[in-house]
Amino acid sequence: MPTFQSEAYLEDPVSRHLRRRRFRALYKEAPFYDYRIDIFGFSASDRSCIAVELKLTRWQRAFEQALVYQLCADYSYVAMPKDALRRVPLDGFREHGVGLIAVSGIGCQIIVPAQFSPVVREPYRTTLIQLLQERM
Repeated sequence: MPTFQSEAYLEDPVSRHLRRRRFRALYKEAPFYDYRIDIFGFSASDRSCIAVELKLTRWQRAFEQALVYQLCADYSYVAMPKDALRRVPLDGFREHGVGLIAVSGIGCQIIVPAQFSPVVREPYRTTLIQLLQERM
């Protein structure tokens, strides 16, 4: 199993995983107020969008960011190395609808599926989708 030395090493496996799951358009470091969404994706087939926060360790901070991203994305995830997830309590993720992705040398596995965001705001969502489409 590889040791991920920076969040950048998580980008490729997570991006591949998202593309296989219908999110063909991906925007890295998408701006959202004072935040930068590590990966923001859009699926033209079902018009849904996803936000993923990549973290090596600090799951609490990633969880807080993913909660904020529910304002602009239909689905919000945290992606971390599989080894780092042993210390992550899953109940809070399930309760708040934030998904959790384990990243390993062989790819990604969804540990907790994200629920459709109950707080998504259409103007925020639309703005990010438009930014993404402009970059394509």
